[in-house]
Amino acid sequence: MMCILKQKMQVLSCLTILLMTASCSIREDLSDCKNTLTVKVLISEDSGEPGDVSLVKDVTLYVFDAHGKFLGSRNTEIGREEELDYPGKGRLQIVAWCNTVSGNVNVAMNDHIDDARVSLKSTGASEPSSSGIFHMPGDLLYGTEPALNNKIEEHVIVYVNRMVASMKITVRNLQKWAGHNDTDYSIMVGVTKKEINFYGQYLGAGAAYIPETSFDVRNDFIAPLFKMLPSKDQVLSIKIFHGETMLDEVLSGIDLETGNTITFDAVENRTLNVLIDYGNPTNLRVTLQQAAWGVESIWKPIG
Repeated sequence: MMCILKQKMQVLSCLTILLMTASCSIREDLSDCKNTLTVKVLISEDSGEPGDVSLVKDVTLYVFDAHGKFLGSRNTEIGREEELDYPGKGRLQIVAWCNTVSGNVNVAMNDHIDDARVSLKSTGASEPSSSGIFHMPGDLLYGTEPALNNKIEEHVIVYVNRMVASMKITVRNLQKWAGHNDTDYSIMVGVTKKEINFYGQYLGAGAAYIPETSFDVRNDFIAPLFKMLPSKDQVLSIKIFHGETMLDEVLSGIDLETGNTITFDAVENRTLNVLIDYGNPTNLRVTLQQAAWGVESIWKPIG
């Protein structure tokens, strides 16, 4: 009996030594192992299919440390895993922007995230009210996620969301109301915000746009679907010109869904459809509909 107990004690002692050795080896291996941090950018469900590369022409990752210091950037693609190597930098903040290279915007990168901006490009022109005329942005998408970056295997997915609004304008009976049968008409839309910081906040004010316009086969004056930054707290209006003379400014209309009179509002990831009808000279009719992204209203003739 004593012999059996002695053998058991010897086995337990050996197991204890093996466990202690393995534990030390694991600690040594972890201390020497390379940080494995991968990042992948996908489109959020609200803005499209997660892997829909057709929405995106360019993707840029920006990396900041826990204090907001800029560490570096990298070009990537939707759905492609990128390995980031920032040993000893601790917690990171990763920002992804899509369609900034091809999107008529300027990206201002400084040493700190607080100073980083995506801004509309000015055309250099201005309207009489001193609002600047800006190029219409591309389909800007933005997202941000933290990374622990603490010597463990880590896979981060940054989901990007649409940051722009869109609008389509239809004007009926314009030539008859204005008294000019030529096609020298234009539309100015504004104002909206004009820049976005790297926290996804809209900043600045006074951005106006001149969309392309033409008369269709029904003689409706159309500004086809165009993109813009959201209006947020700005007063948004549609100004109609013949030559350089402003004929009218419209700021509100009847909501097609509720029947209520509401002011124009450009909302991110939504499409604002506006119908302006000058058929009754004494009763201007403006109808609007906020629709899902890219959905264009089909306006029936107003009797």
